[in-house]
Amino acid sequence: MDRTIPLRHLKTVLNQGVGRYLPQLQRLTFQFSKTRMNNKGVRDFLESKSERFCKKHPHVVLYVLPTDAPQSRIIAEYLNGNNLEINPNDFTLKQVEYWVEIFNSKSGQRDFKLTSMHHTEIPSIQGQWTPATYKKQQSLGNKFCKVLDETAGEYKVQIESASEEDASCSSVEDVPATNGLFTRVGAF
Repeated sequence: MDRTIPLRHLKTVLNQGVGRYLPQLQRLTFQFSKTRMNNKGVRDFLESKSERFCKKHPHVVLYVLPTDAPQSRIIAEYLNGNNLEINPNDFTLKQVEYWVEIFNSKSGQRDFKLTSMHHTEIPSIQGQWTPATYKKQQSLGNKFCKVLDETAGEYKVQIESASEEDASCSSVEDVPATNGLFTRVGAF
């Protein structure tokens, strides 16, 4: 059996979320021995918990196949045609309940590694957003400083003048700020 895990993007099964929810588990088949001690957990589940499971999940069909084979199996069949199978030898009742719930909540897809955490079916042709996306071109290479306007009693943001040696700001674009913190900084 091949142990490699494929790489792919995360996607929904049968476009879940677009219409109504379709449970993916279609059928559970229990193949077990009636007499072997290592199948006691499967027998306990079928005797005590299977009726409650069927009432809670009416979309799942349970098949019970008692055999004398040394290996017992629980086979889960899904709407996409995939089958998942485990060997429940020496399982307790709690372990069988756990695996039945795992089978019920899975989509039927094999486990896989994500190629990336972000994926879209329709990628943007405009490129990715950056902090400089909507800024004015003339302000991209400039440095800004904050100057107190004593007549208005508030701070103004101004573009720093590179030609002046005293490093004061020339008044090109004024943006009011509150308490020294920028509230709205226009285009930059």
